[in-house]
Amino acid sequence: MEKIDLNLFKEYLISRIRKGVVNGQKLFLEIKEQGFRGSYITLYRYLRNDLNSYWIKPYRKSYFYNRKSPINLSKYKSSIRFETQPGEQALVDWGHFGKVKLNEKIRNLYCFVFVLGYSRRAYIEFTTSENLPVFESCHINAFKNLGIPESIVYDNTKTVILFNRKTPDGNRKIDLNLNFFDFARFYGFEIVASHPYWPRDKGKVEAGVKYVRNNFMQGTKFKKNLTSLEELNKQAALWIKQVANSRIHGTTKEKPKERWLREKSHLRFLTGLPEYPISPTFVRFSTKDQFIQYKQNFYSVPKEYAWRKLFIRETNLQGNKLVSIYFQNELISQHNLCTEKGKSIIDTLHFPRKLVKNSKEINYKNHSWKNFPEI
Repeated sequence: MEKIDLNLFKEYLISRIRKGVVNGQKLFLEIKEQGFRGSYITLYRYLRNDLNSYWIKPYRKSYFYNRKSPINLSKYKSSIRFETQPGEQALVDWGHFGKVKLNEKIRNLYCFVFVLGYSRRAYIEFTTSENLPVFESCHINAFKNLGIPESIVYDNTKTVILFNRKTPDGNRKIDLNLNFFDFARFYGFEIVASHPYWPRDKGKVEAGVKYVRNNFMQGTKFKKNLTSLEELNKQAALWIKQVANSRIHGTTKEKPKERWLREKSHLRFLTGLPEYPISPTFVRFSTKDQFIQYKQNFYSVPKEYAWRKLFIRETNLQGNKLVSIYFQNELISQHNLCTEKGKSIIDTLHFPRKLVKNSKEINYKNHSWKNFPEI
């Protein structure tokens, strides 16, 4: 009876296979929505036997099979799967999905993948850029959907990690992107840098990228019915809800959406928290009399940071606009943004009392810029 039922879907299955859909689980879900009531194993046997010439690809020998010298397995260390506690960790990665034509322009297509380590519940978002504003925006959307964990693991992408190398003494030197460091501090999660060239550190999210590639993206075209990125992301959101987060996960043997319900109380959400202002950081040199210029005003910095290369950005704290000044990754000074021009905004802790009393004499024209250090 099931065999007869499958014959009703034969032409559809062949057409989907010819379009590149060779994932049996994806085909099973598609014909199930069309009325098929059989099991997946029945479909698998039908694909393997009746549609053998369409479905099974020619056998290809792997890279390791073609190696002339045998692999010395003694060189490879065995590893233990690392499982995290609820709310402890998430993993983030980008996947590249070739080029697409959107709005009459050929662009690169990327997929942002965010996976909670405990529940395996995921969030994905397709973009045509990997730059920092887009990266931060994707995080905010993921936080709204899934919550904020204690830490997030990243590959060595420049939007997060500028430098990650092993030093001669055996330690690791890691320099973070100041912009994203401030973003992480705002939302209260720790940045964890994965070891270079060691994919096991973030295997869960790499498996997620592979799952998107081999399931959702198979047979998906960007012509006629998909004319915008918004439409693609609507379909991706539906797939995440109905398929990715509703399936029985191969490792946990549970549905991610059900496992997430136990993890939810350990996550933080954006309720009552203002959205992070996605704005750039600017490089500035402070003057010898402890000021730094921003938007035609001068803001004071501590004495030890006079004549230093600093970073400045405009931030928003619960609706209050602030000027935040950093030395490397350290916040050294913060002032309310002045909307006037030609003013010197002073923190009294930065100067001796006598100088502060005469602060009216410190104005826009009095700051010394002679012999200013070069970048």
